[in-house]
Amino acid sequence: VMNNYCHTWNVKSLAQELNMSESTFKKRMYKEVGSVNEFVNKLKIVESLRRLRRTTDSLTQISNDLGFCSSSYFTQVFTRHIGVLPSRIRDYFNNSSFNEES
Repeated sequence: VMNNYCHTWNVKSLAQELNMSESTFKKRMYKEVGSVNEFVNKLKIVESLRRLRRTTDSLTQISNDLGFCSSSYFTQVFTRHIGVLPSRIRDYFNNSSFNEES
């Protein structure tokens, strides 16, 4: 998943990738991390945080690179997980000494 953010990951494709039946994969996935979509979105949000901190890529570019269907959906998912807009996070990184601590 982390090497191919743009791929549309779902239960079937992830189960095939792991050589598991869909039902076994689903049971294990829900037990460990919840829904496939939420798991994949969490990975994407972590990567978006890294890129907001370390690059000057636009929100649209980050959204596209991570496979979100639109930058507005990316903003919605990001805000749901982090609690603030991605642009506010970028402003924070740009206006603090946080970037100096790598």
